[in-house]
Amino acid sequence: MSSKKDFVKNLNNVKLVIGNGFDLRCGLKSKYSDFFAYLFDKDEKIEEWYKEFATKVRFYLDFNTSNYSDFWTSYEYFDLRNVWDFFFYFLSKNKSSLNKNWCDIEYEIEKSLHTPDPYKILDISWEKVCRFLTKGKMTESINIHEELLCAIIHFKNKKKLFLNKNDFYYFLLIELKNFETNFSNFIYNQQYTTRIGYGICGENELFIKLSLSTLNELVDVKNLSSVDSFNFGPTKVKWADKVLHNINGGFNSPIFGIDSIVFKPNAPQYIFSKVCRRMENEMNKELAETRKEFENIVIYGHSLNKADHNYFFGIFDLINVLDLNKSNVIVFAYSIYDENQKEDIKLNLRLTISNLICEYAISKGMSSPNRLLDSLTASGKIIMYEIPNIII
Repeated sequence: MSSKKDFVKNLNNVKLVIGNGFDLRCGLKSKYSDFFAYLFDKDEKIEEWYKEFATKVRFYLDFNTSNYSDFWTSYEYFDLRNVWDFFFYFLSKNKSSLNKNWCDIEYEIEKSLHTPDPYKILDISWEKVCRFLTKGKMTESINIHEELLCAIIHFKNKKKLFLNKNDFYYFLLIELKNFETNFSNFIYNQQYTTRIGYGICGENELFIKLSLSTLNELVDVKNLSSVDSFNFGPTKVKWADKVLHNINGGFNSPIFGIDSIVFKPNAPQYIFSKVCRRMENEMNKELAETRKEFENIVIYGHSLNKADHNYFFGIFDLINVLDLNKSNVIVFAYSIYDENQKEDIKLNLRLTISNLICEYAISKGMSSPNRLLDSLTASGKIIMYEIPNIII
């Protein structure tokens, strides 16, 4: 009987799917919290501005006062920031046990586009901000952060009201694109190193070394069909990058998005859905990408979050995972990045896989969706595969 590693490495026509856990394993500081630490922790101006505006200069949305204009004239620096910088900065001011997800970018974008929990006074609702900035008057209670966003957007929109909801949400999308560019630049800069004193940029050799090592643990190059990456950059390994597809855009077209089922296509917020964002990227491409056939799937370093369920449902369909007579398998690879959290890591993976498969079964109209995972594991179509930690 072969080892599990040999079994996985001998799978034919493999589609490898990698998420941020891959970049983290390869030494990049690519967590959302790393990005916000870089963005805010060394920026004293935004903290200074926040304290003054939030505690001393409450305009109560009276945009016609002379103080309002004078205040912004002295803070022209913030015209260079995008609205989402401020949005996440305000969330960071409430780092409580009840707001552990404040830096989960896609989660918070989706939550803010809905009407948040009215009992959480620091939740931000773009609908409430939109209603004020299209009507020009306050018809409901808003919290301090929503008030600040109203003032910031009004300033950035050249002190004009929006004609309608579509204009408002399109403005937010343009601002999000600026935010995405800053995030992708943050990751890009980590894939290169600089010789201090010479200003010479070169490849991040450690990242390349760890990337090659990780890929070799996950798949045999001769059996690799394609690589789908949810990261913005390449793997820096030639044989993998030849068949690499950046699902959420590369460094030149990064996207954050929400689940496409949250809003109907005629809703103004639908432009934030991942399917809509990916379609936009596809429209901007000059060459069509050739879809490569695959028989098996290996997934590593992806959180399996709800916003990406539609992607996984699609590739499960392509290998006809419901046909238990076929030999196709889905491998969920993982590593124990912290021995002190070993059992928690394993439990979280089991739960996220269970939720993914259950949601897939529901999407296929199965009467007993919880039974699908039982069938897939019993028939050996789902494999849990631990890869060892890297010793540097």
